[in-house]
Amino acid sequence: MKTLSCISLEEQKRIQQGIEDSLALHETLESTIVRVPTDSSARSLLLHKDWVQAQLGQKLNHWVKHLISIKTEEEFLLEAKLSTLRSSIKNRPKAFADFTRRVLLPPLASGIYSVYQSVYPLLEPMKRLTGDIDQLQKLLRQFIEHSLPNPKTALVEFISVEEMKQLFFQTESKQELIEEIRKRITQYFNSIDGEIMHKLQRDLLPFYSLRNLTSFPFEETFQCFKAKWGEEAPPQFEEAPVFPTVEYLELFFCVLYPFRTYSAEMLLPPEILTYLAGVMDGSAESIRIQEVDPSRLESVKQIFRNLVHTCHLALKEIPLVELIRYFRGDPYYRVMIYQPKVHLKDFYTYSLTFKVYSDFEAFFSKIRFDILEDLMNQLFKGEPLTEFQYYMNSQLNLVPKQGYPGFTHHRSLVLLNNFIRKIYKNHIQDTIHILNRTITNRIRESVSQMLIHASGIEEIEARLTKFDGSFAPDTETGKMMAVLKLVLDRDPTQQKLYRSLIAEKDKEGKDILAKGLAHLESLLLGFQNIGKDMVFLKETSRRFPTIETKVAICQNYLLLGTKSLRYLIAMEKGAI
Repeated sequence: MKTLSCISLEEQKRIQQGIEDSLALHETLESTIVRVPTDSSARSLLLHKDWVQAQLGQKLNHWVKHLISIKTEEEFLLEAKLSTLRSSIKNRPKAFADFTRRVLLPPLASGIYSVYQSVYPLLEPMKRLTGDIDQLQKLLRQFIEHSLPNPKTALVEFISVEEMKQLFFQTESKQELIEEIRKRITQYFNSIDGEIMHKLQRDLLPFYSLRNLTSFPFEETFQCFKAKWGEEAPPQFEEAPVFPTVEYLELFFCVLYPFRTYSAEMLLPPEILTYLAGVMDGSAESIRIQEVDPSRLESVKQIFRNLVHTCHLALKEIPLVELIRYFRGDPYYRVMIYQPKVHLKDFYTYSLTFKVYSDFEAFFSKIRFDILEDLMNQLFKGEPLTEFQYYMNSQLNLVPKQGYPGFTHHRSLVLLNNFIRKIYKNHIQDTIHILNRTITNRIRESVSQMLIHASGIEEIEARLTKFDGSFAPDTETGKMMAVLKLVLDRDPTQQKLYRSLIAEKDKEGKDILAKGLAHLESLLLGFQNIGKDMVFLKETSRRFPTIETKVAICQNYLLLGTKSLRYLIAMEKGAI
């Protein structure tokens, strides 16, 4: 799972952990199985109960044996019950165990091998799928979305591009945009019918049964029977010791047991079935039905039909329960497999949330430049920005050396310089002069403040000219930059001096930028205050009919200019 910058690392870890927990990905075959030996007191009650219900001939037979036995009554009843189990196993058409020598016989291994043959084509595809959490997430989201009436699958279905641009323009906050997306995602999840999710969760359980079956240790089990593998023929098996073989039988019973109620058609969601067909066809990325060879898809469906049929036969023909209970010496011994603790709605919430954030990450990295371009076009009407004469002039070799610290806010300083020279001096400055000539007590304070900041803008313009000129090739800074860049690689002792020079000039540029932005923001506030004073605007329009329009234009230019500067500064800092 990739790392995102739009949410915290802690939240990403929480989402990832939530996905894994909600899909029970950490649950292993062993962890879902519980072995339950019978408690001695409970077993005694059960033995007596079964003995009461036993047939008269069976009672008489064991009673005769008990006359010459020194066993306790409970031992006598236990032996009788185990004898019944033994008879049940012996009455099967095939011999699965030799009770005298206490060994398990080859027909038992052959029965297990028949299941192995049926599931073998799915071992590698299932291993590949369950080991690829990103692919599994994608398939399960599709499985859910195909069952929802109006599913949402991507960022733009929650919020349009235009909405994102407008919201960011208003708030200038990437975080507020993320919060709005989060709010809409929550509303979507709250609207989903819980019954649909519960049904889908039930429909998904067979997939976990197949996962357990494909993770069963077939090869270790066959080793117990000393399997001898031929090139084509089925392996030859020998007798196997009861222990540890009976433990594998317990696992085998548990992975087979859920299949007793399954049919081939309900075994897997079609999205997963189609993906497995794609893997087996050599086109693993093909996950849509129309992209998979229909004959391959039908072949995979037939594999499932055969598998389900074989599992049913194995459960019917192999007396697994009787074998386990007899050799455990406990006729009421139980071994259970728990259903995985799958929470499909939680998974969908976590998974889709992360996907939407991933979409936002990729999308915002692109549209942030579109947003800036829109702002620039509104400000400069498509006219390109004029670069400084010397500062960051690559033709004069006045850019910092690659691999060493550079200037933080080059583009922002270029924008500030162009705004002052092309917009402030051509549109805003004249309007300030008009306001100064028509000053009244109503706006005296606002205009006085604006004059102070207008003077500050003129000072910033002069500082920008001086800052640019300080990089000229014939100045001390320009000469030092050129010389140090030539000797840096050969003389490491000059690196500290070079870094100090760049840091000093970068600090100067940051100071100019911060003060220039502060002056422009203060001018915007002044124009906004005047724009609200309709009495003043009405009175002044008698002498200057266009004053209201001019004030509105200045507000718009200053609003766009300050937003553009803040936005570009944040981009250069890596904040957005």
